[in-house]
Amino acid sequence: MLVRLPKPLDLGVLAGLPSLPLRARYLVDSHMLGRHRSPLRGAALEFAEYRAYQSGDELRRVDWRLYGRSDRLFVKRFEEENQLRVSLVCDLSASLGYSSRPPALLTKSDFARTVLSAIALIARRQHDAVGLALVGDTATPDEHGLADYLPPRASPAHHHAVFARLDSPAAARTARLPEALTRLADLLPRSSVLVIASDFYCDLRALAEALRHLRARRVDVIGMQVLDPMEIDFADDTAGLFIDLENGGRLALDAPSARAGYLRRFAAFRQSLEDMFLLHEADLVLQRTDANPLTALGVYLSHRQGKRP
Repeated sequence: MLVRLPKPLDLGVLAGLPSLPLRARYLVDSHMLGRHRSPLRGAALEFAEYRAYQSGDELRRVDWRLYGRSDRLFVKRFEEENQLRVSLVCDLSASLGYSSRPPALLTKSDFARTVLSAIALIARRQHDAVGLALVGDTATPDEHGLADYLPPRASPAHHHAVFARLDSPAAARTARLPEALTRLADLLPRSSVLVIASDFYCDLRALAEALRHLRARRVDVIGMQVLDPMEIDFADDTAGLFIDLENGGRLALDAPSARAGYLRRFAAFRQSLEDMFLLHEADLVLQRTDANPLTALGVYLSHRQGKRP
């Protein structure tokens, strides 16, 4: 029997797919390509109890040996013994809307939502519980102080809600990233996994306090810093007007003469961020929008495997 395998991941194809679910599926299938043993084995099950057979129950759950002894139909109930609870945080601040080469590259926001949707798809196949918080500009909060938050659940309907929210995020957002993470730390289940997709252009002292709070709650944190290649390399040979997407500020700049100073300050920012995540025992993955996003999936899956008994 011949099986048609998906082609290796192509960023142009990824950017051209018309919907977020399609991009997520393409990303996950590309990650699985060539692996001899898939890590997506599904959650392990542990026997819980018997109950009387009811119309519509799967016949494979019937204990036929018990039926032979009692002449009554019973089905086995199982519980998932290692279900993971993972929460996704997607930063939708204005700076995440940037792309230096549209439409060849996804915007940082599109890229972040694609990778998070792929993680949600993996979680669904694993029967894991998934939650979602969309953060960014300030908006009217709910009772948790969050305007756009879904707590981790594992039902098919809840997974669908997570995908729908990522695919078409509403305009309103919650508090900025450090504030949202601090609030989430009090809501998330202990020993869960939190995946944050952001450029982390925020108050680093406030972010450090949020990471400290999450660590105290035994939350495993994976930070995915999504950056456009222009932000990393500043490979622009022109002079012109540069606009701050966050506050609308405008600056006339000659890129070649400013490059050395920019790269020096940006490297210092990146080093501070890496040191902060290391100090709080959290992972930080640099994800360029022109690079293969499978590294981020690999880091998540290593956490998922580490949760197995």
